[in-house]
Amino acid sequence: MTSFTSLFASYSKTNVKQFITVANGDKVPIIGSSSIQLKPYIFFHNELYVLKLANGLISIQKLTIDLNCSVTFFHSHHYV
Repeated sequence: MTSFTSLFASYSKTNVKQFITVANGDKVPIIGSSSIQLKPYIFFHNELYVLKLANGLISIQKLTIDLNCSVTFFHSHHYV
């Protein structure tokens, strides 16, 4: 999820009113979705465009599926 349209490779506005719940409990609307290219070889598809996010958020489950990888967390670092 991101509010940074500069990352978008393509964009589709949503036709259905959907919301996400953020950490403070507020519900914010999903505006649309897009594919995002972070590097020439790293793509994320169907990323949600949420205008009111201060930072981008990533689902670890979606990351492991889209990139066909695994993620291991430690107290001070992680491996992808």
